[in-house]
Amino acid sequence: MTKKLILSLIIILLLGCNEKKEKWNISSNWYSSSSEKLEDNTIDYVEIFMKNDTVHICSEYMLRIIPRKMILKNDSLFYNSKTESNFIGNIFKKTKNSFDLGTNNENKRTYYKLENFKNLENLIGGKINEKEFNSDFTKRMVNQYEKLRIEFK
Repeated sequence: MTKKLILSLIIILLLGCNEKKEKWNISSNWYSSSSEKLEDNTIDYVEIFMKNDTVHICSEYMLRIIPRKMILKNDSLFYNSKTESNFIGNIFKKTKNSFDLGTNNENKRTYYKLENFKNLENLIGGKINEKEFNSDFTKRMVNQYEKLRIEFK
């Protein structure tokens, strides 16, 4: 009887641990690119830093874009704008190190956690300068091109 009780308690504990969800936090540095070459021979590499209600963006097309206010509500992301359509997309699958953002499951991009010191967060915080960030940004972008076996133009 004691063995069955102990075994039951262990199973309950294991099942309870599996159901425990880690709180997901979008505040971090992320990167994304298309998974194949686009019509203009680019992969649209982008890095973003999100914190609280602000998103900072850097892409291969425009190095730095003015920070924009955002609202995250019920897994939908919106820009806080009074003058334009502000819906960005829905956040689909979330893990500790990635999330999918798009208008539907077919039109989405995966953003991966950027584990690098020379990121937008540290540039904004003054821990690195623009030259250091741009140099590392370019290296990371070229690395993405190489992973996809695409010649960087």
